[in-house]
Amino acid sequence: MDDDEPISAEEERAIRAMISEVSKTDLGDTVGPMRKSVLVRRVSERLGGTDEMRVKIYEVLRHMQEVDHQ
Repeated sequence: MDDDEPISAEEERAIRAMISEVSKTDLGDTVGPMRKSVLVRRVSERLGGTDEMRVKIYEVLRHMQEVDHQ
């Protein structure tokens, strides 16, 4: 697996949309450190469930958090 492969803009939009949807509908009362892993797992399941997809989801989440903290 090539971790240096960039995420396409289309993939990033799809991942962001799924993160938003899952955050609103599937996390319920999940809080704390488990929230991120549950979020990534559920988004990954909806987008193909591969290890590569999970890496991309974590990348998008990290970028979203960096933007939030600026």
